[in-house]
Amino acid sequence: MPDWKKIRAEYINGGISYEALAKRHGVPYDTLKRRAREGKWRALKLENDQKSAQKVIEKLSDKEARQTVSIDRAADKLIERIFKMIEDEENPLTPQSIKSLTSALEDLKRTKGIKSKKDQEEQDARIAKLRKEAGIGDEEEGGGVIVLPDANAPLVDEEDGAGE
Repeated sequence: MPDWKKIRAEYINGGISYEALAKRHGVPYDTLKRRAREGKWRALKLENDQKSAQKVIEKLSDKEARQTVSIDRAADKLIERIFKMIEDEENPLTPQSIKSLTSALEDLKRTKGIKSKKDQEEQDARIAKLRKEAGIGDEEEGGGVIVLPDANAPLVDEEDGAGE
């Protein structure tokens, strides 16, 4: 007597055809096919496949999130070290070390998704143009990036609004 629960589970959980299942378990193909149709095995398999795919996606998302957090923490530590080097009065920076630090900071800005105000404005203008061409409205703004003030802009005292 065939174990139909086992055969059903094998079909739902595996990538095996009705024909291969019938041969493996020594049951007539037409009988297996009829039981599968009556029991809606294909729908159950599809549902199982979708759940499995969702689990894979969640695991990958969790892994990606952990990696992003790790990279962000490492970038923060590097930024702290760079500022310590800049503030170290006993070991003044050389032109070569300034160039290296500037390059490192640019890499860290890209890693952390930080953009200057000018870069963000240019990106926003490009996005607005593409949205206009595509006939899409401006529902969201910003794009999830940190905007820094332009490095060349004069500093402003918050109390009196005067530039330095």
